[in-house]
Amino acid sequence: MKFVDRCCNWREKGAENYSILFAGDICPRATGLDAIMEGKVAEVFKEVKPVFDAADLRVVQWETTITESETPIDKTGPNLKVPYKCAEIISHLKADVALLANNHIGDFGPDAALETIERVQAAGAKAVGAGKNIEDAAKPLILTCGNITISLLNYGENEYGAARENRAGVATLAIFKILDQIRAEKAKGNLVFIAIHGGHETNPFPSPRMVETYRAFIDAGADLLWNCHTHCPEGIELWNGKPIVYCPGNFFFPAGNPEWSLPTWFGGYLVTFKFDAQGVYGMEVTPYQQIQTSIELFDAEREKKFFDYLDVLSSPLSDPAALQHWFDIWCSGSGLYHVRSLGAVDQENWEPDWRNRDVVKRHLGVRNINTCESHHDMVRRTLLLIERYEITALKDEKYKVQELQKPDWIRPL
Repeated sequence: MKFVDRCCNWREKGAENYSILFAGDICPRATGLDAIMEGKVAEVFKEVKPVFDAADLRVVQWETTITESETPIDKTGPNLKVPYKCAEIISHLKADVALLANNHIGDFGPDAALETIERVQAAGAKAVGAGKNIEDAAKPLILTCGNITISLLNYGENEYGAARENRAGVATLAIFKILDQIRAEKAKGNLVFIAIHGGHETNPFPSPRMVETYRAFIDAGADLLWNCHTHCPEGIELWNGKPIVYCPGNFFFPAGNPEWSLPTWFGGYLVTFKFDAQGVYGMEVTPYQQIQTSIELFDAEREKKFFDYLDVLSSPLSDPAALQHWFDIWCSGSGLYHVRSLGAVDQENWEPDWRNRDVVKRHLGVRNINTCESHHDMVRRTLLLIERYEITALKDEKYKVQELQKPDWIRPL
């Protein structure tokens, strides 16, 4: 599918039709947090607010706990939290739904995860993708527009903060259960919209495994699939007449140190899906750049550059060999980095004290590599490429990915 325009329809719309907007990762921090705490929410979102207001339903990816708790869990990666005032973002944007199935909602333990749900609801939005236990977290959120009922499902890859039978947290990928859930919701006559949090951070392309899985969800009956997590834009495809967005990039996630961040950290796009009783019939894509304390829309020239870029990201999705090659290039860099993490296991002492916190923490990186779907398939593919003596040649092509990480539609801060 080629996106030469901001707006495209692939079939005629029905008499009763509506729109639902999805926005990427939100985590106010650094100078962006300062702006929110100073009461400048309206200024931060001034340019994009009309896009939100134009939609019938608004969904945001909320990627941080809202808590004052001082109980960070042991994990790899940062423990994210924001003050209560940051929930004003949700109310200002009039978000109907906050997606909570991600790798940070459980960063401060199960009580903080439940507190985040309460804060989201107090701000006027419904929460989905997290709950008091795994059954509660995985429940579909039922939305209605006129005579149309939507089952919104939200899952994250198996990283940290997962809900368990008797533990609050987020709903994680369980492919066969999700397939059954899609079919069950579809059998009720509902539209089924799926939002997933997963992928490879800063990679402009999804892995072949992701594409295969997400298409399977569409084939099981989902009417759209929207994915987020990579902190950079990825492509869009129509699969059997239904849209899959592989990642829109960050929405409002200011960089702790902008000079250390890739340019694609600061760019992304909103997607407004248009639907009727039969499903999704079109979408509108709105690109933007986050400038730490605000979000700016593009003029015609930058918009054209963005859609040319989106075409480049979307093209390999219809070419399995090309997509696999892009992933192999990625594995020759990031994959090798994760393979090195396997050395964190204590090779000399196979019977350490497993009650010792330091011992446990030393193994968490290896744990995440093997339980997170994206980390696991990257390491598995990297090891295969090592076996085939293909790593060196692939590393010579890393510049291709690096060029895509510095697009010409991102202006220097």
